Amino acid sequence: MSALAQKLLLMIYLGIKMSIDPITLSQELIRCPSITPDDAGALNVLENALTGLGFTCTRLPFSEIGTPTIDNLYARRGTSAPHLCYAGHTDVVPIGDINDWTHPPFDGVIDNGLLYGRGTSDMKCGIASFIAAVSELDEFKGICDAYFNITEMNDEKVSGLMIEENIDIMVDLTGFTQNSRSLIAALRPAKLHINWLGYPGTMGSLDKKPLYDFM
Repeated sequence: MSALAQKLLLMIYLGIKMSIDPITLSQELIRCPSITPDDAGALNVLENALTGLGFTCTRLPFSEIGTPTIDNLYARRGTSAPHLCYAGHTDVVPIGDINDWTHPPFDGVIDNGLLYGRGTSDMKCGIASFIAAVSELDEFKGICDAYFNITEMNDEKVSGLMIEENIDIMVDLTGFTQNSRSLIAALRPAKLHINWLGYPGTMGSLDKKPLYDFM
């Protein structure tokens, strides 16, 4: 199971919904006919979405002699390290022959599960996914008294953090999946260890005792 599938399962389990739907935002961007150098409102769509997530947005116009001035959008949230930066573009190439299109290139039509439009691959959908990911992080934080991102921590450091935070019950929602963190349970950082997505007898043991107290 991929990391994305694990995250989606966790979101379903906790009843979490992204405050920004990447499909809806993608459609809004596609419906802006932003053929270079025209912006056609695409940056306004992004600025509205990002401002709603607490970002401070700044327009940065750039130009060269003999070329039109191009507006750029710089959005920042927070003032401290570490920094995570997403970069992309909302302008698209010309549509070519309109008769070659299954659906109008700037309608953002969903047909049989596929989203059609200029910029779906490069790269309006990618930008919409960036922003949706940030909104998802906010949703995770909102259901917790405290939130820690342990992605870059090794198992020993995570275990130490759990001990420091006096965690009584550890619930592993990744279970028997790719990139699971079951070795954290081997360090016994909590009083009780539960695995949500595993199989009895398959999650490992330490000193003849299963890593998890309950499945």
